[in-house]
Amino acid sequence: MNRLFLSILFALPAAATCCAQQPVPPPQPNVPHNRIFQSGWLPQAKTPAEYQAYARAAEVEGAANAEKSAEEFATAYPDSELRYLLYSRTMRLYQEANQSEGTLKNGRRVLALHQNDPVALVMIASVLAEHTSDTDPDREARFAEAIDKARRAINNIDTALILPPHTPTEQILQAKSFLLSAAHSSIGLVDLLRGNNADAESELHASLETGKADPSPLTWLRLALAQEHEKNYTSALASINQAMQIAGPNTEIQGLARQEREHLLQLSGGQESHQASVEK
Repeated sequence: MNRLFLSILFALPAAATCCAQQPVPPPQPNVPHNRIFQSGWLPQAKTPAEYQAYARAAEVEGAANAEKSAEEFATAYPDSELRYLLYSRTMRLYQEANQSEGTLKNGRRVLALHQNDPVALVMIASVLAEHTSDTDPDREARFAEAIDKARRAINNIDTALILPPHTPTEQILQAKSFLLSAAHSSIGLVDLLRGNNADAESELHASLETGKADPSPLTWLRLALAQEHEKNYTSALASINQAMQIAGPNTEIQGLARQEREHLLQLSGGQESHQASVEK
């Protein structure tokens, strides 16, 4: 995930709980649905001992060790709101380590405590979309869950996103845009893998639009594939050129994009529009 976004999001354990004994203000009445951010709930410790135990668990390094510490804390404090923070942290550590099952397991734990948490919803959707094979026996169930989780994240982004108190508006908008982009990307990937190419194109366009401040070359590559399957080679070439332009040199995505471009040129008879050539 985007490092800037993670740095914003996971400042929450320190920011929220250092003020754990302070009351959280109630939600404002009659706030329009398209508000930038509001949370009527932040995790709080009930006692100093609970907070100290949490603080010790939150310092443990490594995903597996952090998970063990979170489980031990949850056993000692089964009703603690701070379990949410520890499971969120463990989910992030597994995600950074590229361990999908640990990400999925702890994402589900987060949702058990905060059912519409957009970050956990997006992480679960991403894991299910990215790590489901054609031979997976519950392929369709995993895909259906990925879409459901991604849409829930989109629908609850304005009301359920929890960030550190006093987070600057610009950073809140960045976090929100990144989550929306990732959610649309997951839906688009599932549609692509299911062969729903028109729907995939729409969702991948939405991902790139909401994430235009930090465009993903992989999303551009997937968009090119959807457009190729629709035999829209001109648009596909323009998209693959964008992927090649954004991807770093000598990267796996750059190599895949180059192969796809050669394939598209063969399909189109070696022709590309002036626009596609300029964007290359």
